[in-house]
Amino acid sequence: MQTSIFLTARLLRKAHSRARPNILRALPCVFLLGLLDTSFAYDAARHPVYTNQAVIAFRGCGYTLPASAAAALAAGTQDEDTAPLNLYDRSTNWHFYNREGRLRPWAFGNRSLDRIFAKRSQALEIALRGESNINDVYHRAGQVLHYIQDMSVPAHVAPAFHMKLPLWDRSDPFDNFTAPVDSAPFALTSKQCSELSDQITTDPVTATRLLANAAKRTLSAISPSVLEGQTSDTDWRAYWIYPSDNHADAANGWGAYGLCVFARRPQRSGCKTPRQEEALFALQYQRTVTDSIRILIYLDKRRAKRPTTAFPPQQSLAGQH
Repeated sequence: MQTSIFLTARLLRKAHSRARPNILRALPCVFLLGLLDTSFAYDAARHPVYTNQAVIAFRGCGYTLPASAAAALAAGTQDEDTAPLNLYDRSTNWHFYNREGRLRPWAFGNRSLDRIFAKRSQALEIALRGESNINDVYHRAGQVLHYIQDMSVPAHVAPAFHMKLPLWDRSDPFDNFTAPVDSAPFALTSKQCSELSDQITTDPVTATRLLANAAKRTLSAISPSVLEGQTSDTDWRAYWIYPSDNHADAANGWGAYGLCVFARRPQRSGCKTPRQEEALFALQYQRTVTDSIRILIYLDKRRAKRPTTAFPPQQSLAGQH
């Protein structure tokens, strides 16, 4: 097995050196490597942490949620990156936002989240309309929520290729970033709770809208102002570039990482200060948890509208012999 891993990794690096991140030749290697080690997650543990924080704030708004359902929701967000049963879907459906619709399907699968998000959303809708157990509903909702949470990571919406595999670590530095130890815990005021509730409808496409809005907010947070060609504090082009400076990658809809690394350490001229990096991370964290609360409110409203099972009237036995 170690020999197979070594040979696969060599093939993967060779393919990647020819075209970054357009690795058409590499995906079979990626899938093979995944069969040997299912750890596709760049930092899968963060998803349930953020989800649990959203559950606490959701309950703080006066809502109730059984502990088992909350656990199922958090597990669903993590399973999209780690569950062995999701290996095929994870290998053939990458979790990148399809910016401008340019990340089209290719020979071995989908470079964007379009197909897998639609699949997970449909499964959630079926569970909500049917007689599914509450834990099953919330687990499926967690799978949907995983992609909405991913939209707060700039590299997912730039989109800049990243992946973490054994012997080939291209994980995303933003997702590995740690918040300052003195960060205030997430909380909502009663007014904010009411405003969030007012925003959420029971429309089945709510999750799709939340994903698109999350992606747009992230792009707005990292993109330069276009007014009169001026830049501002929202100009993060030294970190995430779009389109990619590689012509082949740009033609395929990819962005790229810049010369600056999102890490709390001294860097070259033109990079942000650690305080500015912390501010962006805090903003995106707040948005991630808030979007998670929106999903919880949506589920609460959908389940409240769920009709009770109608039992057919019992046939009278009078006069029967």
